Amino acid sequence: VRIPPQLIPKPVDFGRYVWIFKETLFPLNVRNSIITSSVTTFTCLLFSTLASYALARLKLPGSKTIMMSVLVCSMLPAISIVGPLYLTFKKFHLINSFTGLSIAYTAFFLPFTMWFLTSFFRTIPSELEEAAVIDGCSPFQALFRIIIPLSAPAIFTVGTMVFIFSWNEFLFAFTFMSTDPVRTYPVGIMMLQ
Repeated sequence: VRIPPQLIPKPVDFGRYVWIFKETLFPLNVRNSIITSSVTTFTCLLFSTLASYALARLKLPGSKTIMMSVLVCSMLPAISIVGPLYLTFKKFHLINSFTGLSIAYTAFFLPFTMWFLTSFFRTIPSELEEAAVIDGCSPFQALFRIIIPLSAPAIFTVGTMVFIFSWNEFLFAFTFMSTDPVRTYPVGIMMLQ
């Protein structure tokens, strides 16, 4: 131990970094995280964009109740749903599969994305959609040609947050992925110990 400590040790040795990438499954763990995070992000954005648009624009009976239940679901801690999800995934043979982990991540992050995007869609003036309908657009065309391009910053922000959250998520990955080749990045780092 040196006092004062050195910022750059002597000699500089990168041997452990080479060992991690050549002798362990760490690169596979990174690939698994990229797959699950990308699938989760795409699925959350697809469903939450459509659902949030409907909740923000359509006069649905019980939309306030739906939004309150979405808010309550987004406040649930992850540990409270691990047990039921594990039993369900075991029944449908989704343990140690990217599909099961992506479903778990989507179920956990979807309420957050819906709440965020619904709030954003409500800030866009409805006159823009009315003008698009007058110009001959269907409601879906107005959504895809007017609303989504205007919402691109919010959608990108939510997508980035979901990707980062699912990339760093440990509890579900540790619980549902029990074999080395399917583990994700955070679990792979823990297993290096």
